Amino acid sequence: MTDENQPLQFTSKFDFINMTLDTECAMRNDHDKIIFDIAWTICNINRPNFEFMHKERYIVKETYEHIGSWIWRTKKTGVAVNYDFDETRFQQLHSDVIAGRVTVLSWREIYNKLMSAIWSTGVKGFTAYNLKHDWM
Repeated sequence: MTDENQPLQFTSKFDFINMTLDTECAMRNDHDKIIFDIAWTICNINRPNFEFMHKERYIVKETYEHIGSWIWRTKKTGVAVNYDFDETRFQQLHSDVIAGRVTVLSWREIYNKLMSAIWSTGVKGFTAYNLKHDWM
């Protein structure tokens, strides 16, 4: 059994290591703190059941600390769109942070972990979690 945070190294010429990256963004985009949640999964797509190698998820500190600018939902009222604070979404995210189910890190720390995961596992391909949605 392998610890999910310990990257595996493969040497077979048939291995293809792929990273699937997912982000959650604020609905409101009139600021530079739009991404508040980022996660990735690395697996070998040429192995049975896409052999799992590595998984991480983080909350972006710079966004998390400025709550007024990121957790929003849209509420349509006629033609205009109003932005309101989404208390339910914040409470769920905050409880995940408090319970230790997700870690809050700065963009710099997340970037360093992302690059380390890419290099240490030999990632050769990238996909987006919502690929169909992103390209439609």
